[in-house]
Amino acid sequence: ELQHLSGIKAVSASTSIPARIFWNGLGFEWEGKDPAFNPLVYFTWADADWANVYDVRPEEGEFFTDNYEGIVINRKMVQELGLKNPVGTVLNYGPSTLTVVGVVEDFHYQSLYQPVNPVLIGADLVGYDSNLNIRYREGKRQAVLDYLRNYFKENCTGIMMQYTEYSYSDLYARDIALVKMIHILTVLAILISGMGIFAFSMFVAESRTKEIAMRKISGATEIQVIG
Repeated sequence: ELQHLSGIKAVSASTSIPARIFWNGLGFEWEGKDPAFNPLVYFTWADADWANVYDVRPEEGEFFTDNYEGIVINRKMVQELGLKNPVGTVLNYGPSTLTVVGVVEDFHYQSLYQPVNPVLIGADLVGYDSNLNIRYREGKRQAVLDYLRNYFKENCTGIMMQYTEYSYSDLYARDIALVKMIHILTVLAILISGMGIFAFSMFVAESRTKEIAMRKISGATEIQVIG
């Protein structure tokens, strides 16, 4: 129903947004794996429209379909696991058997200061709390929010609607604070330099005035004073 609203481009359900993928795990198994190798893999669960909301396109294979079959992994995971032909690879994770259907390019889900780690996007949302991800058209934010509030009020009695627009600046709060501090120190440096130049100019002018007075007393002409 939301997808037919004029202000909305795409809608998806997922356990997390790309900038907040924190779940991770060990213990993945696949054919040809070194028994001593146990990579840490980050993962999130989503539906087929997740790719449209976040404009993620597979480099190999395809994104999983509405049938919730298969998983998508990032390029880093392909490299980490040493997969030569990743599409079709079967991963075993506990009781689950996961088949890779697509590979997406690496994307940062933490600060740019953090290295990109292996990421798995699974298609099974059953049993997980999920978020509704909405990509709306420019200038339609308020209209979409009003629609959602009315929808929840009429159809989800007793459930409070909560929404979050993730600010990527939160990932760089320290850098933003540092830039502000640099701006403040730069302004102070300019003011101090200006005061120093002004003081030096006043000193030179005062010294020159005394010099001119002494030369006039000594009988120097105007041309001699200027020279």
